[in-house]
Amino acid sequence: MVSRYTIQSAVKVLDTLFAFTSPDPLTVDELGTRTHQSRNQVFRCIKTLHEYGLVADREDGYVLTPMALRLMPSIRRDPIVMVAEPYLRTLQEQTDETVNLVVRWQARETITLTTLPSRHAIRLVSQVGQVSFLHAGATPKAMLAFLESSVQADVLRELPQYPRYTPYTELNPERLRAELSVIRHRGYSISDQDFEMGGRGVGAPIWDRHSQPIAGISVGGPVHRVTDETLATWGPLIVQVAEAISTEMGWPGRPTNPPRVQQNIPHPGVPVGK
Repeated sequence: MVSRYTIQSAVKVLDTLFAFTSPDPLTVDELGTRTHQSRNQVFRCIKTLHEYGLVADREDGYVLTPMALRLMPSIRRDPIVMVAEPYLRTLQEQTDETVNLVVRWQARETITLTTLPSRHAIRLVSQVGQVSFLHAGATPKAMLAFLESSVQADVLRELPQYPRYTPYTELNPERLRAELSVIRHRGYSISDQDFEMGGRGVGAPIWDRHSQPIAGISVGGPVHRVTDETLATWGPLIVQVAEAISTEMGWPGRPTNPPRVQQNIPHPGVPVGK
């Protein structure tokens, strides 16, 4: 229910601002599709943002300006970021690939909070603040597999209307249902070009003190480096790192702990052996 104190025109301007989820330019028509506003309304919103200096007009559309970064120092860091970052750095050193921390945002979406890029010249590139749905990508699928059945049912029911990020994005409800079952049994997800062409990786959920998946981590790289053997090695590793973060977040642990391949995972701060 919208409060009587809400300024509807301001809401429309903010909807337009937050439609920029990547550095790619967006046209007025593309912004209208994302915000479900008329072309005239989007034009007025984008002109307001342009005059304020938050967006710039390019030949192929509008882009955000660095002015938005002025808000960064005032943003309170999420506790999960502070807990997870040392583990993520260790994981990035061990794999030498891009590592991400993603949290559930709203009901059926996720948002990237932290990304540590690979040092390789050719690598997966993630954007802090990137929003995606739960049906594709390593970390979103890892969370979806362990969310309550009602959320899974909603996603599967609406799946045909979800974005097809690549030709490999699964939009068949029965096939995704089967994949989620495999993820629950295995403990981690595999993304094989279903979110980004040329990218493969694994993801695992982070649990809160109520044993609910509140976030997740992933590690991924380009297909020419990330083989099936690499994924099989990373899977148990990502689970152990996610569970270590979960424990610091107050997670009581699994009632029964199935045996897993043990990896040499030093606590953050312990040098990684060469």
